[in-house]
Amino acid sequence: MNLSIIINLLFNTVILNLEAKNYTQVDYFIRTLSSNEFLDIQLGERFLKEYAKALYDYVRDPVKINEEKNLNLLNILKILDSDNLFIAYSKIFEDFKNETN
Repeated sequence: MNLSIIINLLFNTVILNLEAKNYTQVDYFIRTLSSNEFLDIQLGERFLKEYAKALYDYVRDPVKINEEKNLNLLNILKILDSDNLFIAYSKIFEDFKNETN
């Protein structure tokens, strides 16, 4: 199976478990994501790993520094003119942000 598909599945599983507040499972899937060694060309996979970790950090502790981690990662998408991804991932962050407020 393609690593990119696996990483996307793991990322989506993290999101679903964050929504369900099942942090034990989120921990497990974050560790699974982090155990992979990504090549330099696997930027999309690296982004998803970092974004999953940043979302988890924010949900567990919604302080300014964790919010900034998410915004910095989203800004990368904006810089790369990945508008559709920026909108989609911004929506995920906004949903979690609204839930914690």
